[in-house]
Amino acid sequence: MIAMSLFSLAVFANAYNAQDLVGMKAKNADPQLQSRGYTRVGSDRSDKNHSWGMWWNPSSRQCLTVAYARGKVENITDSPEYDCNQSSGSGDDAKIQAYIERWGRECKSAAAQNYDASMSEVRVSVGATEQQSIDAGDLTWNDIQRYGLSFSWEVNQRNGKADGYCNVDGRGQLVDFVANNEDFRSSNSSGSGDDAKIQARIGSWGTNCKNKVAEQFDVAMSDIQVSVGASEQQSIDAGDTTLSDIQRYGLSFNWEVKSQYKSGSGYCNTDGDGNVVEFRQ
Repeated sequence: MIAMSLFSLAVFANAYNAQDLVGMKAKNADPQLQSRGYTRVGSDRSDKNHSWGMWWNPSSRQCLTVAYARGKVENITDSPEYDCNQSSGSGDDAKIQAYIERWGRECKSAAAQNYDASMSEVRVSVGATEQQSIDAGDLTWNDIQRYGLSFSWEVNQRNGKADGYCNVDGRGQLVDFVANNEDFRSSNSSGSGDDAKIQARIGSWGTNCKNKVAEQFDVAMSDIQVSVGASEQQSIDAGDTTLSDIQRYGLSFNWEVKSQYKSGSGYCNTDGDGNVVEFRQ
């Protein structure tokens, strides 16, 4: 029994023992992981600056998730075997936990981008009601594949905090990002408390526009680019369009689809709650 406990401790300490790679350039950290018996078996990307690599060690049967930001290792955590495309023997439970972690990263990345926060300043968890249903066995793997999941998120920065929720569909695509509370006491990297709230709404409502485009064209989110209309962005930058204006009148976004088989462009308008009220091609 003692020997087994020591073995388990050695296995689960792998992520801890790899913390010396955090902050290292990816081109230097990856060979270090390989020298420790890991093979990269998968990857994912949320934007041009943030990505994840899945690393598998067949000897210890250990799966690590390595988060990269701007060419450096930002974080290393243990992950279930299923995340590395391995069978853990626990069936649907392993799949559910794997997708909670994977889809939770989508929500976490969205919160980080919206508030110009580091990943370490964002916390994400499955909604309390959904977690209870999962624990009780009432919410199955098939349900999650069909309906997706809801996550609660919280951003804690030196100058304030925000919280809300995001929903993903059964493919792990972010379909809703909503801020419930925002409390920024002083200026942040975007200039002021209101500036942070404006940027959060641009990110959240832009995602709503992006989802509408994906629905219309049946393309991946990565094939869609969305940005605030040029005139509106200039007005925001100049301070002529305020948070109150945006909450009253909404925002306008330009969108463009660039994929191997489909292309198109247009605009969509949202109301003061972020709902898409007009979509034009």
